[in-house]
Amino acid sequence: MAEAVRDRHGRKCCVPWCRKSGFQDVHHVVKRSQGGADSMGNPAAGDPGVLLPLCRSCHEQTDFPKARRLVFAPISSDPPLACGFYVRDNAKDRSGFIALLADGGATHEMF
Repeated sequence: MAEAVRDRHGRKCCVPWCRKSGFQDVHHVVKRSQGGADSMGNPAAGDPGVLLPLCRSCHEQTDFPKARRLVFAPISSDPPLACGFYVRDNAKDRSGFIALLADGGATHEMF
């Protein structure tokens, strides 16, 4: 499943302003300790799942309690509208959207 998550995002960090290639950790948007599961979701049904590939640098910005710079929020809609994740960088006041596509791919946009 981890390889499928990485493939969905072109084997790059999913953060729209990062997109580093190479090895990525698989991040649980909803941590297992908080009831999260290992789920890629079903974008065709509006389910974004809870797993995203992050480079080590971006992953560290999500997990440390005092840092909590990067925040992900799942967004789902009725098909064919997009499902995915809103992402915000609290330190640099920027945000973006990760849209998961029904064909198994994803797009990454800043706004």
